[in-house]
Amino acid sequence: MENPPRIEASANALDFGAGFYLTRDRELAKTWARCAYMRAGTGTPAVSRFEFDETDADGIKVLAFASPDREWLRFVVSNREGAGTDGDPDIVIGPAADERAVFTIGLYVRGIATEDVAAKHLLSQKLKDQYVFKTERALSNLKYMGEERV
Repeated sequence: MENPPRIEASANALDFGAGFYLTRDRELAKTWARCAYMRAGTGTPAVSRFEFDETDADGIKVLAFASPDREWLRFVVSNREGAGTDGDPDIVIGPAADERAVFTIGLYVRGIATEDVAAKHLLSQKLKDQYVFKTERALSNLKYMGEERV
């Protein structure tokens, strides 16, 4: 594997903070790969495939959001503002904010939309999933399955 998974901080404030981001959605993965390539200005954009061995994940702390609800909104805003979060999960699972969701989050942060209004709007959106591996322990449970250049 040319680029093994690693936990990275980003100059951009990300939904779930620093970590190694994955998604089950192939098109979203391609978009992320192209964005990373454009930011780096070097290399070749590619989507890597991984499997996660849940049977060997004993003791790994997982924080999962089933939908972009109020708790998800608070968590994302905290990460995007650089405040971090409590609990130190190894893996965070939940919806990935797209452009519409980021717009709604911005309205909430600026006080234009209340938490209730923002959450109601977010819940109506069909957001793709994301998995963020935040610790080396979590990364050690990933099995590389190959890559596809995009």
